[in-house]
Amino acid sequence: MFLRRIPQSLRIARIPPPSPFIHRIPPVSARTLISAINLQQGQLFANDIPNIACFASVSEPTQSVTPHAGTSEVNDAVPAPASLQDYEAGLATAFSRKQYEVANPLITQLVRLYRGEPSVRLTLFHDILQRDDVDQLADETLLDILHLLRSSPYEANHLNPETLRHLLQQRGHHKPINDALMDIVKLWLQGVTVPSGFAALQFQPPATIKETFLIIQAMVAKQPQPALNLFNELVEKGLVPSYAVSDFDLLGSGDPRLVMLVGLAKAALHWEWSPIATGCIQTLLKTQSGEHPLVPDFLMEVMTHLVDSQLAAIPSDPSTALKLCLELIRAAHFRRCPAPEDVIRRFYEIAREAELGTEAEALYQFTRSHPVAAEHYYPPPRGYALGWLMDQCYDSSRNQHLCKVLAQEVVDDRLSLPAPCRPRFIQITASTGNLTQARVLWERFREGKDGASLVADADLFLVLVQELTTLIRGMKANSSSTTGKRRRLNIGEDVPDSNFSAAHWNCFLRRVVGQFEGSRRNLRRAPRRILICYIRACFIQGRVETGLRLLEQLVMRREELPDIEDMNFCLGEIAGQDPQVALNLIGRMRMLGVTPNPRTFLVVLERANGRGDFVLVDRLANILFTHYSDDMSVEDLQRLLREFVGRRPEDTQKQYEQRLTTMLDRAQTWLERHKHLPAQFGVSLAESALQLEDSWTASKIWLHLVRDNLTQEDTEHALVRTRIYKMLEEHMAQGRVDGDRRMLIHLYNTDSLAG
Repeated sequence: MFLRRIPQSLRIARIPPPSPFIHRIPPVSARTLISAINLQQGQLFANDIPNIACFASVSEPTQSVTPHAGTSEVNDAVPAPASLQDYEAGLATAFSRKQYEVANPLITQLVRLYRGEPSVRLTLFHDILQRDDVDQLADETLLDILHLLRSSPYEANHLNPETLRHLLQQRGHHKPINDALMDIVKLWLQGVTVPSGFAALQFQPPATIKETFLIIQAMVAKQPQPALNLFNELVEKGLVPSYAVSDFDLLGSGDPRLVMLVGLAKAALHWEWSPIATGCIQTLLKTQSGEHPLVPDFLMEVMTHLVDSQLAAIPSDPSTALKLCLELIRAAHFRRCPAPEDVIRRFYEIAREAELGTEAEALYQFTRSHPVAAEHYYPPPRGYALGWLMDQCYDSSRNQHLCKVLAQEVVDDRLSLPAPCRPRFIQITASTGNLTQARVLWERFREGKDGASLVADADLFLVLVQELTTLIRGMKANSSSTTGKRRRLNIGEDVPDSNFSAAHWNCFLRRVVGQFEGSRRNLRRAPRRILICYIRACFIQGRVETGLRLLEQLVMRREELPDIEDMNFCLGEIAGQDPQVALNLIGRMRMLGVTPNPRTFLVVLERANGRGDFVLVDRLANILFTHYSDDMSVEDLQRLLREFVGRRPEDTQKQYEQRLTTMLDRAQTWLERHKHLPAQFGVSLAESALQLEDSWTASKIWLHLVRDNLTQEDTEHALVRTRIYKMLEEHMAQGRVDGDRRMLIHLYNTDSLAG
């Protein structure tokens, strides 16, 4: 074993302290212990009770008989002395076999040997204390190690701080161990001195002092006197600055817990240990000391420090600071001392600058929850942070409820929004179905010098047209279907003002379109993105001729061809009114320089299927099978399977089975060219085969496409597999399927799933 040496200047003789807890064990032969360890587990001790005396007897003189006939002699046979390596090897074996009954005496022997070698590092014992199974060692063994480390200030100062805190938490109830650990903590403090002058500006306490803060924090509630002793040493050393405990009201409170926790928190802020400061405050709020009148002011001081630290020349980690601040805001609210408004607003600003949307959203959700909002009003973000938070709630978390709450708050309180944020804010408000709020905001912000940029925003215009058109069509369809009866609203559904009829919303739609067209005097020469938005809006409203004319003009530019996704969107809107017109337009796309893709035909096929034009559906499906089979993705094939195979009115069983067979044959051809498919696609194909009562095909699809791609079977997969198994078993019994019965075993067995 490589032994590192302690510097000569730090060597101190290790003298065992006169403690009754250090048990005396007779000398034990390490080789005897090692040989005992090598026995089978359970054979080491009789009745699981260690008998160290049996090992000690090895060191006693033994008698031996010479082989000479008629003579005998007694020889004192002394076992060979064991080395450190023998004991360490035995200890390693004991730990590896989890034989802690053997490890305890071995450690005791090693402590005795190392105590006589003051120049050798105690790395072995540091490693023992950092083991995950250190809690399995006996109290006396652990005490031996701590006394050995305590005997050398050098070794005590190099004890892992987290290890010491863990030992305090697990063994602190044992008074001798607790006292030994406290002695080591005091040795930590002896070696630290806060410099004065300019050197103090660059001084940073070592990790042992940081851990001491945490130890005192944990001891305050149950061991106030030992905690106070350590705290006083920190104050005397200057590790707790004098200003942290110089407040006359604080000292006059007569509450040592309050003084210690407040002093530790202020000192932690001084050394930029924000998590420790927050932990001290949370500990304080859990005790009766948290009811003191000074606590609210101190809470405000800590929260202000956390947000102000981000404005420094070298800011700390903003994510950590905001998370800690959010914890304090919550804790302070429940103690009836809400955070000030400037802290809340700065929180949002820092979150926006650092792009910490999760923290900002968590704060807004907390402050707008019903129990909190009923007790205290917290301000919303303002300025650019207001628009940024709306983006976060919509894009990142898709929390439409918070989007609605934020939009309603802007409407009710007439909050101001920077001009660049207004179009996107209203667009999100409309996209989440809150058209009433979107209308109010659009009407408000279109007035003034920045109103022209709002009404001319193409993205906002397209979203408003799409949502308003859908709303108007739904209201008209509902009024005709209910024949004058008032429709019952669903819980959570966003419904416009009951005084607003379809005619009112139609009037608002015409105003939106008119304002956009008025802001764009020459739409034919508008940039491609703006013109595409307007063309989409035309198709959504049913102005097909206008949309086609503008689309043709866009294509005639040549240098700005429309994107295929834009074309597919327009075709879908056209097909919703007349699928045949959409199909004719597809035929002209190649002439215009735009190449169709499988989704081009699928979007028209879906609209034709919805309108009941099954002749066109079969025609488009045949085009896809014939010309675009290699270009279809698995998602495209699933869409085609869903639309082409479904039941149709006045459909005979023979026609239905023919479509299913065609689809399965086409899918099989497609599958031969593609591998590594998602299991869900195989499930869809297997269900189609079950509808045809083709159990053999369903079982092959399941085994080759589903089972090999599944890592874990869920309820849906289990139900489909059971249906296949029962149908195949029934068909085999009837003689309809002449196959290998091992197929049933493969279907029943789920141990061969992928992964």
